[in-house]
Amino acid sequence: MNHTTAPYWLRASLLMMLCAIIGSTSAAAPSPAQLIAQMEEALTPAQPQLARVHISVTKELTPDESLSWEALVARQRFDDGPRTAITILEPDYATGSAMLTAPRTNDKDLGLWLYTPKERRARQIAPLEPDRNLLLTDFGYADLGLAPRDLIEAELVGEEVIDGQATWKVRAAPEQDWYYSYIVTWIAQDTMLPVKREFYDRADRLWKVLSVRSLLIDSVPTVLDVTLEDVQTRSTSRWQVRAVSYDAKGLDKQDLSPDSLGQLAAQPFWKIIGVTPLKEAVSTAN
Repeated sequence: MNHTTAPYWLRASLLMMLCAIIGSTSAAAPSPAQLIAQMEEALTPAQPQLARVHISVTKELTPDESLSWEALVARQRFDDGPRTAITILEPDYATGSAMLTAPRTNDKDLGLWLYTPKERRARQIAPLEPDRNLLLTDFGYADLGLAPRDLIEAELVGEEVIDGQATWKVRAAPEQDWYYSYIVTWIAQDTMLPVKREFYDRADRLWKVLSVRSLLIDSVPTVLDVTLEDVQTRSTSRWQVRAVSYDAKGLDKQDLSPDSLGQLAAQPFWKIIGVTPLKEAVSTAN
């Protein structure tokens, strides 16, 4: 009798232990929707961030269409939401052109303003579409953390280690499925920044793969390199941070406003990242 009942009690004890472990893990598992929200917040540091970036797009099938830009980027999260201003330094035909993503005054949603020296005024493109292409790259504004992408049906798929980094793996569908049927995101467990994302088209075929490299800069988790590969068109877009600083005492909302886009490249605060402001600023006056 003891020979037959001992395995039963052993199995029962193991089953109870396993249930306790599973229950503990489930209770500690983060909400996938919360993971996405924390990732979006981590992409825009609360501290004022100034950076010089190199933006490029390489077309494998049509190399003559490959392009690159040098730009200055100022970012800060204010009480009403995040603001990002970008001004182009090179190439010459685009020098002085600028763009701004910021909350709109009427509905608090993010808007997009574009400025060109030829027009001498900022033109509002509203509302901001997160998948709108940045310049002539394959990047959408959401891919660079410049605008949130509304996701639904978020599901925590599991945990994976990528390049030695522990990540949460989350699958979610965009609320507006104009481009993608679903997106799989690997989120770093320590910084909450994305490490990798896969985008699937409406036929559920892999379309784009986004890879993100980040480091701690002045104790702030900072995205330094974003590469987006379009596996269908064999095009690669890249955002590389060449210099970055959190030493600014604070940017004023007026510095990151539509009325200031014309003078953005000439602002003295760029000196802290080793960039000398342009000698001549283009006026925004009509």
